[in-house]
Amino acid sequence: MQRGAALSCWGQHGGCSGGSKPAARPCYWEQEPWGLSTRIPGPSTSFDTVFYPGGHGPLWDLAEDQKSINLVESFLAAGKPVALVCHAPGVLRHTKTPDGRPLVEGKNVTGFANSEEEGVGLTHVVPFLVEDELKAKGGIYSRGPDWGSYVIQDGLLITGQNPGSSPATARALFDAVKVAA
Repeated sequence: MQRGAALSCWGQHGGCSGGSKPAARPCYWEQEPWGLSTRIPGPSTSFDTVFYPGGHGPLWDLAEDQKSINLVESFLAAGKPVALVCHAPGVLRHTKTPDGRPLVEGKNVTGFANSEEEGVGLTHVVPFLVEDELKAKGGIYSRGPDWGSYVIQDGLLITGQNPGSSPATARALFDAVKVAA
């Protein structure tokens, strides 16, 4: 917000309810600096970028959701930056380039490390491990120390390793939007 951007927040099933249960109907909010102001009709490619925050949730829903997959693919194909942090790089699991290859193939990426997942005791709970999945899709995975800030940018794709990487990922995204504009 300090950089003068307007944000729109939305979820897969109108998940602005603030809890784990989706809202009863789609909920889209446009946020101007320091407060919610107006409803907007929903996500569209008229936006400059898309940012996927982390948390374990994306591994179960957004990674498998065709609308989410299409959103990432369409933004990158339109020359617009996309950022994902923590578990959210798992959303790249089924994304493809326009020629049908895995989107992360040959790209430098990061995401929640296997050792971090082990550290929180959820290695055998999550549907897949972000680090393993990015590598399996041909991504050039690298990482920093557990829980430290670590961000990788490869062209228009920006990935952050863990929650501590969120501020640096957001800064990289703002900078990428300025360059793409």
